[in-house]
Amino acid sequence: MSLRTFVALEVKDQELKDRIGEMQEKLRASGAQLKMVERENLHITLKFIGDIPEAAVGEVVEPLRAVRLPPFSVRFKGLGVFPSPSRINVVWLGVVEGGESIRKLNASVNEKLAAFGRPEPFKAHLTIARVKGPRNLPQLASEVESRSEEEGGTVQFTEFQLKKSVLTPTGPVYSDLAVFPLG
Repeated sequence: MSLRTFVALEVKDQELKDRIGEMQEKLRASGAQLKMVERENLHITLKFIGDIPEAAVGEVVEPLRAVRLPPFSVRFKGLGVFPSPSRINVVWLGVVEGGESIRKLNASVNEKLAAFGRPEPFKAHLTIARVKGPRNLPQLASEVESRSEEEGGTVQFTEFQLKKSVLTPTGPVYSDLAVFPLG
């Protein structure tokens, strides 16, 4: 059996989750066809690995145990989109402080997991919604633009995770395969 896997910084801070929930409600009010990221699924993806045999999980876990970086704080601020305001696929909350620490962790994870594919271009962000259709995209773009300076809050990351993703009709269900402390 294969597992769909990725390495992430999971958002555990309840205040940030609540704040993101408020932002998602404002986005929903635009009338755009959106799939909101569930609060329990909020994370920063460090590396998407994809499908691996269940027996190969140890080959991912062992190198990740060698990652040595101190815990760090991240300040989230401002909504943005990928790939562009004229063609929105993803709405994200930006990182304005702590991005260098996230990039170092991303680089270390990619170095340790070189056997699992090339590094992808990386921009630290927290996905909060995905576009599922063309309805009301100009309104969505306007709503995102009006929230480009909105504060999300500051959180401390003390660990990162190897996650399993099970795709279901109602959305993905994530669970930890391993947790790696920072420090």
